[in-house]
Parts: sequence; structure tokens; C-alpha cells
Amino acid sequence: MVYSQNKLIGKTWKVISMKEMNLQTDSSDLPLLKLTNGRISGSSSCNRLLGEYSIRRKQITFQNIGGTKMMCPEPAFSREKLFYETLSDVKSWKVKKKKLYFFNENSNCIMVLEENIE
Repeated sequence: MVYSQNKLIGKTWKVISMKEMNLQTDSSDLPLLKLTNGRISGSSSCNRLLGEYSIRRKQITFQNIGGTKMMCPEPAFSREKLFYETLSDVKSWKVKKKKLYFFNENSNCIMVLEENIE
């Protein structure tokens, strides 16, 4: 594993913005991600999340993403839908000052996460 990947893998990340939508950071139902050994786990807002990821240097892709299908009240339902859509557009990443940034194929930042310390 490349050293810079150590900053990304094995930590839990809380989504604080997606596609220029800032999320209420004190909310208890923010999406969470954890990447470990090619597997992704966490929460998509009110449902559990799982799937796989591939990483090569600064390139990353997510595949076989799925989760539980409980009915979610608004705004969690809309946030969850946007989260899945945004994850499918992620092509690269960087970690800077305890924040994880995901970028699309045009190198536009489409998701910002912060290390979830609990």
C-alpha cells in the first residue's frame, strides 16, 4: 500500500458536503464511509452501506454498492439518493488536513468528508 493511502484506509469518514450541498454537520444521520481491504462499509444516511472499491494511486472507483432498504424520512431519503449518485461519479481522491476530497472525471470536487472521531 502506498503511504498516502494510509491516510484514507481504515478510518471512518463523515460526509459534510456533496455536489456543493453542505450538510448539517451536527446531524446524527450523515452518511459515513469506511474503506478497508477493498471493501466499503458505513451508512448512506439511514441505511447500512456496503460494497467494494478499487484504488490505484490517486484514482478510486466504487462498485457493487448496496445496502439495506429501510424507508427513510426526508431529508434523509434525498440525502441518501444524492450520496449514491455522487459515489458513482467519484474518480479520484486526496486527503488534506483531516478531510477527504472526492473528485469526478473533470477533477471537480464532488464530495468532502471529515474524519469521524468518536
